[in-house]
Amino acid sequence: MNETFLFFGFYGLTPIHAGSGAELSVVDLPIQRERHTGFPTIWGQSLKGVLRSEFRRKELLGELNSECGDWKTSAEKYILGMSDKESGSMDEAQRKNLERYKEDVEKNSRDPPLTEIIFGPATTAASEHAGAVSVGDARVLLFPVRSLKGVFAYVTCPMVLRRLVEDLKFATREDDSELQALEKIVRDIESSFEMSVNSQSDDKIPAFILGSELRLPENVAVLEDIELHNVNTEIKIDFETLFDQLKGLFPGLLTEEDLRKRLAIVPDEIFRNFVLLTTEIVARIRINAKTGTVEKGGLWYEEFLPADTVMYSLVAVNNPKVKKNELPDCLNGDNPAGKIAKILQTTFNSAFLQIGGDETVGKGFVKVSVAFPEVSIDEHENP
Repeated sequence: MNETFLFFGFYGLTPIHAGSGAELSVVDLPIQRERHTGFPTIWGQSLKGVLRSEFRRKELLGELNSECGDWKTSAEKYILGMSDKESGSMDEAQRKNLERYKEDVEKNSRDPPLTEIIFGPATTAASEHAGAVSVGDARVLLFPVRSLKGVFAYVTCPMVLRRLVEDLKFATREDDSELQALEKIVRDIESSFEMSVNSQSDDKIPAFILGSELRLPENVAVLEDIELHNVNTEIKIDFETLFDQLKGLFPGLLTEEDLRKRLAIVPDEIFRNFVLLTTEIVARIRINAKTGTVEKGGLWYEEFLPADTVMYSLVAVNNPKVKKNELPDCLNGDNPAGKIAKILQTTFNSAFLQIGGDETVGKGFVKVSVAFPEVSIDEHENP
């Protein structure tokens, strides 16, 4: 059973190519998508690799929580199960084992202690123990779409919001008042869309145009080439709570002002069309240096999630799978899973990461937020 969860938010600063591999289609290198919905995603294994790499870098540089100390000191406990006082009595075989591990870390064939305890050992020692975290797939929450007025909109839909509620329920293992309020908002949005479809003419597509900068006269917005009509509903929907909760779940990524200016909630089918048809498709070419022309097979097309996409992932944190005497001092004592979660939050909240391919041409840079979903959102404190 998972001990606790972290809620990771990702805001795309540049277009992101988390690729699914080559396909026989117009786009040679498409992005990762859910099979049944077509919604963009970033698989958990891709995210875990990025988090692991950055955590490893920080641990080697001594940039983690000050309580963690130097990784070489932690190595004595991790490899030999010895405290600082006992390390002076190690025999020759133990000393060689420790030195071999340190050399492997410096050669990049092993990772430093905290990295292996949290994310699992490197491939060469994968059978020793499992990691303490389970990284979930990143799901899209807000997708940027061109707007005739206001430049662009943050677009979402009832299905996406419903998933967010269910994910938070899973993470908190309870149905508190804030989750109930968020769930009621989603139900009210769904009911309003149903009534609007029955009452409006077939050529009018309903939407909640919440962004003040998106609205044209007569409560209309044009996103891409689709004209959306603001829903007229008798149901009183508490959008203030929606703004507050989204802001609290993504500290430092989303502001209430951004949401009030740009948020639009569209029907599920319209959202699916946007995420399928309005991603960025970029032609790439490879030039032959001698001839100055394109090499044979040197033209291909890549798909990118646009910048300003907002995604989230749940990361489950468990107690370490190593013996207590092998844990570094910063994880000793009660609730080691909670201590790991706090270290991860301190390390990654407000961090900048690179996800996916094309790093050398500036793609895949995101800003990260980390929140504890089980803590009351209004009472959440950022480090």
